[in-house]
Amino acid sequence: MNKIKRITEPTWIIHRITKDGEHCEECGGRCTCGDASYNRHNHIRNTHTHGLNEYGLNELCFVLDFDTEVTCALINDIGLKMINHEIEIKEGIVKGLLKDDYDLYVHKFVNEDTFFVFVPDKNNKLPIINIDCEYPFSEQYKYAYEIHSQNVIDGLEGVH
Repeated sequence: MNKIKRITEPTWIIHRITKDGEHCEECGGRCTCGDASYNRHNHIRNTHTHGLNEYGLNELCFVLDFDTEVTCALINDIGLKMINHEIEIKEGIVKGLLKDDYDLYVHKFVNEDTFFVFVPDKNNKLPIINIDCEYPFSEQYKYAYEIHSQNVIDGLEGVH
């Protein structure tokens, strides 16, 4: 019987778009992922993958501006769990990815190949679900929609 080889290291890249909206903080290259004018907001940062689609999976995007190391570690952890079939992510509440007592919310826009991952506030309140979710966590859907809308304008639907 053929045993499927477990992937232990990320094989995808992560782009973390700078505030200037042109350069990736990780590779330093000019990012061709569209106009990042939405980065004018203080708490937004478009951090997303390229390469999960090679496994037949959706790409991942975090929209809040967390520490680079923390955000990339979260994305890589989720990506490895997806590739190794430890988790299946679909739109809605996802339990157990951060800690057992914290949920994430995953949203996918029509014609996108990307899951936007929304993080709860300190009280485990999620945007879209909880009207009393604290700022800036409450703004994640709005930021994701701006990224998605800019991709549509730029003709980059489904591409990050």
